Amino acid sequence: MWLLLMTSWMQLILRPVNPLVQQNTDTIYNAWAGGWNSPQFSTIDIDGDGQEELFVYERADDRCMVFKRSQGRWIYLPEADTLFLRRLLSAWVLLRDYDGDGDKDLFTNLNSNIRVLQNIAPPGTPPRWRVAYDTLITAYSPTFSSYLYSGRVDIPAITDVDGDGDVDFLVYEVLGTLIEWHKNQAMELLGRRDTLILKLQSACWGHVFENYDYNTNQFYFVEYQCGPGQRRGNESPAPPFQERVQHAGGTILAIDLNGDGLRDLIVGDDGPPYLIAGLNTGTPQIAHIDVNTAVAPFPAHAPLYMPSFPATYYEDVTGDGKPDLICANNSPLAGEDRRSVWMYENIGRADSPAWAAPVVGWLHNTMLDVGTCAHPTLAELNRDGYPDLIISNESFYTDTGAKARAMLLWGSATGFTLADTNWLNLPQYTLRNPIFAVGDIDGNGRTDLIAGTSTGALWRWEEQSTGSANFTLLTQNFAGISAPPFAAPLLYDYDRDGDLDLIIGGRNGRLSLYRQESGGAFTLITNFLGQIELRDTVSTLLGFARPTLIDINQDGTPELLVGNLTGFLRVYAPQWGNPNAPWLTMADLPYRWGKRASPTAWIYPDSLLLLVGNLRGGVHAFVLGSGTTTLLSAYGYSARPYQLTTETGQIHIHTDHPMEVWLYDLLGRELQTLNGKGRLMIPVPASGGYLLHLRAGTEHFWEKVWVW
Repeated sequence: MWLLLMTSWMQLILRPVNPLVQQNTDTIYNAWAGGWNSPQFSTIDIDGDGQEELFVYERADDRCMVFKRSQGRWIYLPEADTLFLRRLLSAWVLLRDYDGDGDKDLFTNLNSNIRVLQNIAPPGTPPRWRVAYDTLITAYSPTFSSYLYSGRVDIPAITDVDGDGDVDFLVYEVLGTLIEWHKNQAMELLGRRDTLILKLQSACWGHVFENYDYNTNQFYFVEYQCGPGQRRGNESPAPPFQERVQHAGGTILAIDLNGDGLRDLIVGDDGPPYLIAGLNTGTPQIAHIDVNTAVAPFPAHAPLYMPSFPATYYEDVTGDGKPDLICANNSPLAGEDRRSVWMYENIGRADSPAWAAPVVGWLHNTMLDVGTCAHPTLAELNRDGYPDLIISNESFYTDTGAKARAMLLWGSATGFTLADTNWLNLPQYTLRNPIFAVGDIDGNGRTDLIAGTSTGALWRWEEQSTGSANFTLLTQNFAGISAPPFAAPLLYDYDRDGDLDLIIGGRNGRLSLYRQESGGAFTLITNFLGQIELRDTVSTLLGFARPTLIDINQDGTPELLVGNLTGFLRVYAPQWGNPNAPWLTMADLPYRWGKRASPTAWIYPDSLLLLVGNLRGGVHAFVLGSGTTTLLSAYGYSARPYQLTTETGQIHIHTDHPMEVWLYDLLGRELQTLNGKGRLMIPVPASGGYLLHLRAGTEHFWEKVWVW
């Protein structure tokens, strides 16, 4: 059995696709980018064409995303995320060129310290990373050096503070109140930028700290004088407390706001729903943020508003050579769904910006995003021969509290049309986390909907008339079944008796099996189906198992694919005749699916469409098949100047064009490079998933390949 399955899977290639999604007459052109909760923004040239791509790190599930500008739009490149070493990234990521070679390096959090990855790629090639500093060290005094503290909930400023040509660090102190300046002495001591030699230059850079009064909704700066290394000083005006208040976290952006060459300050804090900014009236060596210049909310003419904890980034995203202001939610649990990013175009100068009216939901509104935790379900509802799509969620943000909802998209030959953003009017109910299963349960010719919920209760809707796709809620306690919390149902006739049975995943990471008896009652067969238990590696009591069916070897007997909290998709070989036995684990699908991976699939003769929801509220789309399938063609997958095939331990590239090829593992480590044309063979060290970056002339391509 195992050898047969291996042979059948040998040629499978998992390819991200971008099925067309339209709403009215508009195209949702990044529909399958996967949504955002708390994105962070930098820019980097990943393909050597001289144009910087947009890099986004998502704090909510440590996701890396890359967007490329095309015809004035940012388009998601799903394959390029593997160019970044996700296993080494945590909490926040900023790309800055610290060594002066023209290529952006990477800074990230490590246990509330800072890790540095140097980009050592040759010019014109994708980034390659070397750990330059696993943990940055700074001299807090002439006699004491330690790790540079930067809280994991904060966003530091990594910029040339004093204009000496190397990058410095502005971070919050341990109390989260004062801003420390850790000066880089590389230029002074060595005359070059390729190293980081840090010392605490000021323990209260700018001579201020921010404070927020929840009673009056006032966000303001408090003056705080100190010298190098000092922690206390004279506060003026006197604040309504004796000691400065510890903050839960803060975000720092230090840019020149008025063209005087000094770094001014924009701050977001965990609490205020907006920003504060102030001008630096000091010197490059001794900064002084004048409290009388403070603007809050900021920007004054069109203030940012977010539920909590905004962060700011200064990058050129409009293509005019001037950095723009990007504001995003910094808390992974407090976003406003598709409004969590505001972009203020810079219509002034780079060193003296002026802000246009904000674009609310910038780039985010080009995605399918339903809030927190997306659960897609493919099903044919209107009987036109194409799979339709339900996307439900755990909840979405409203001023009156979190609500559940669902979207409905009608399928077509080339993609989907968004038909209803409030399908079934779920916000009227108290349910949370509905996950749908679709089928005709009672054999009356009308489609039924079964929704698992956060309490474990199953809700049932039935079609009002055959083929109408209009549904009426029948019960909030279907068949008296009490499933595990966060129930994820799947309808399937496992015993081939002509009626649909229920497989239900739950928060505990296990699957339950219920058999439908004659008369419509359901009997629990096992609450530990296949001895499958997919619990998280950190939260070991939680699993959030979501099952779906796939038929990889096209033998008519589907395999079971299960997603979970950690974010992997695992394939099992079912033994329906022995549901209590341990089922064989066949493989994990090779991709970084994101936390709360929630899969659904639609099986075609030569491939399958796989949609996977995630914690961020978005969905990723893939085709799993061998070579070029009819489904790839239907979804506009562009012809490529090569063909890929695989054998055990090998990848083969067939091309008539001279090509350069880079092979990476799924951790982003470069394994091999080669060039040529004809039939190129790449040996791989072990079975599993790999990323190929191929360049033919000025065109760049990425492929994820599964090799046995």
